[in-house]
Amino acid sequence: MAIGTVQEFEGFDTEIYDAVCQKVNFPDDWPDGLLYHAAGPAESGGMRITDQWQSAEQFQRFMETKIQPAVQEVFSERGTEPAGPPKTTIFEIHSTAHTHA
Repeated sequence: MAIGTVQEFEGFDTEIYDAVCQKVNFPDDWPDGLLYHAAGPAESGGMRITDQWQSAEQFQRFMETKIQPAVQEVFSERGTEPAGPPKTTIFEIHSTAHTHA
């Protein structure tokens, strides 16, 4: 079952997001099961990331094996700690649509 995810990372900015992406070689090494990805600044000052995945298991595996270690490494290199885990919403996808414009 396809899922959508919305994550809000406190204490992140585009520089930290880009550093984490570089650590996991994203988007060149596209994660298994990821169908769509968008990221941008959140109103809170952190980063908001919206994804579509083929399954919740693929999302969880990517977060645990790639993203969490990369986040820790990036913050460690900066001599700081992450503000905590992202606020994460996971939902079953009922429908998707896009324009070809």
